[in-house]
Amino acid sequence: MLHPRGSLYLHCDWPAAHHLKVMLDEVCGAEHFQNEVIWHYRGGGVSPKRFGRRHDNIFFYTKGKEWTFNVDEIRTQYSQESLDRLRYKARSFRGDKVYDSYEPNPLGKHPDDVLDIQPTMPSSKERMGYPTQKPERLLEVFVKASSKPGDIILDPFAGCGTSLTVAHRLKRKWIGIDISPTACNLMARRLIRAGALAPKVQGLPTTVDELRRLKPFEFQNWVIARINGVQAKSEERRYGRRWLDVHAPRPGASQTI
Repeated sequence: MLHPRGSLYLHCDWPAAHHLKVMLDEVCGAEHFQNEVIWHYRGGGVSPKRFGRRHDNIFFYTKGKEWTFNVDEIRTQYSQESLDRLRYKARSFRGDKVYDSYEPNPLGKHPDDVLDIQPTMPSSKERMGYPTQKPERLLEVFVKASSKPGDIILDPFAGCGTSLTVAHRLKRKWIGIDISPTACNLMARRLIRAGALAPKVQGLPTTVDELRRLKPFEFQNWVIARINGVQAKSEERRYGRRWLDVHAPRPGASQTI
């Protein structure tokens, strides 16, 4: 289903990265591998027996020999050392070629494959309660790099809808998929807050047989949403206020299924 000039980004971490890289080479073709992007971040809780595990992996593949990559949209700032050096006509080397008049790009430095971006903090306005939630800044890099306004962004594991929210803000079309009805309702509410008009949520359970397949937590949220209810105080303490705000519509809220 990927567009001939489309790109695929798969996010994972160290326990699965090497397995998934082999699978992606088989599915996409090793010749279509472009980058392993490292998302680096800071934090506490390191083990005294090893280096701190402070990065995730994002594998970047393309479908064809030509693809969209808007480098000027994602350029980064030059370091102060580079700026000091580039005040003079710098010399650079590429293979056997020597360039004696290298000058900095006025839009910034070509981005490297290591992104230093902090995770979404618990106090952030972005925070939706998902333990694996990604910061919008991270998704912005990939959406800006590999698409243009009007293109379609598909996230088949959309979670709390960060990629869709970023795509909407950047004037891309979007489709999100998730196995959790709770997540789908959460995405819809988040997108409405981002300015989307009546996002459609399709495929939510409506029959007894479909409801039987839901996990208890999912069933509880589904029932509360259907009656426009709110969580009990005990549930607030268990799951957190922000998480429940977006999962349980207030009286009078409407939904599209």
